[in-house]
Amino acid sequence: MKYTRISENAADEISRRLPKLHMLRDEDMKKHCSFKIGGKVRALAEPESEDELIALLSALKEMGSS
Repeated sequence: MKYTRISENAADEISRRLPKLHMLRDEDMKKHCSFKIGGKVRALAEPESEDELIALLSALKEMGSS
């Protein structure tokens, strides 16, 4: 699996394109891991539906971040 770093500008662009998408900034990933380990991520998108996930993936692909 390829992991891609997202720039602050890219996170802002996603927020602009998908204003209803729940996005956390500077989130500590230990809150989302059963082992309570992790570091901070610049942005964490939490799509609430399949349609939101598809829109997010499409936006990332258009931006060249996928």
